[in-house]
Amino acid sequence: MKILFPYGAEMVKALQAELGDKVVVVRSERTAESMLEKGHDAVIVVSGRVPGEYIREAKNLKLIQAL
Repeated sequence: MKILFPYGAEMVKALQAELGDKVVVVRSERTAESMLEKGHDAVIVVSGRVPGEYIREAKNLKLIQAL
């Protein structure tokens, strides 16, 4: 399973360590373009703000976890 986490590298590393190897945590910038480029196939996005364009285009998206 792929999780998109548009935050800093250290936070991504910490989340990946917590979740283990059953998921892939991918980092992006907080723009729709970057989120789609890096995580167009993500199942979960963890972010304070998720652009509508990303939500419309991310066809595998099942959950948005707002921070």
